Amino acid sequence: MLSAEVDTVAVEAGIVDTPGFRVVHERTNTVLTHSSARSCARVPPIQETQQETAHTLHVVAMLAAQNAAVLSPAYPTPVPLPSGRNVTFWPLASPMSSASVTNQEMADAILSLHQTEPDLSMREWRYSEALSRHHLEKARQAEVPDVLITRLEDLLERTLFAVQIKDIEPHTAVHANAFPEKMVRHEGVIKLIDCDQTGFGPPEQDLATVVHNCRRYPASTTEYGFLTCYNGEYDEELLQRLVKLREVASIIWLASMHGTKVRALGEVQHRMETLNTSHRWHLT
Repeated sequence: MLSAEVDTVAVEAGIVDTPGFRVVHERTNTVLTHSSARSCARVPPIQETQQETAHTLHVVAMLAAQNAAVLSPAYPTPVPLPSGRNVTFWPLASPMSSASVTNQEMADAILSLHQTEPDLSMREWRYSEALSRHHLEKARQAEVPDVLITRLEDLLERTLFAVQIKDIEPHTAVHANAFPEKMVRHEGVIKLIDCDQTGFGPPEQDLATVVHNCRRYPASTTEYGFLTCYNGEYDEELLQRLVKLREVASIIWLASMHGTKVRALGEVQHRMETLNTSHRWHLT
């Protein structure tokens, strides 16, 4: 049904001449592709308003105008679907994995973003606080035991405090979720996608995301190799505090998966107990 809805609005908007979108990804966002038109469609979560989607497109357009490594949309505005949700259209691109994007490519893409001038319409990114609290609420709905919720809330508060006492003024555009999986190769160049969390904040926010990924999957890339390739300035102490916050946020996200992810609570307990000594998930 969703594919038929997207087909309808794509034809009306002049994106494609014939129907033919198919679903290729369906989690938080739904992504559909139309190979003949070399385009794809993104349908955001039901709670995301058209105004929020339009703001994301505005930010992407602003960054692309400054030659940041972001993928520009194929159509400039979100289009409402008959169901009330909205859809955006993008050029097709090859998704990256941590094994197929190099440290240098990641560093160059992120640096291009950090070198742009954020405008006043961009929101301030508050150290994953809002996203973490959202997943805590989802964990409650998933009936995670109250004693564990309390421990997670305390862990989040202490980690946020450790970050915020640095009192660093945000001063650059940040993607805020720059994993290798959020990068694509388009026309031979690495571009960042899924910019719905993009705002302005310390560059260490993006570096911490990549470093956390490097520690989690050390076979694919290395923390030292990535930071050596990054040619911008950063605060090492703040970076390490944000890496820990990223790990805490991922633990809270995992708790929110209780009931849908096998051994979710077992993993949460293990990672809370080994937070300062290990960044590896169990291989279960």
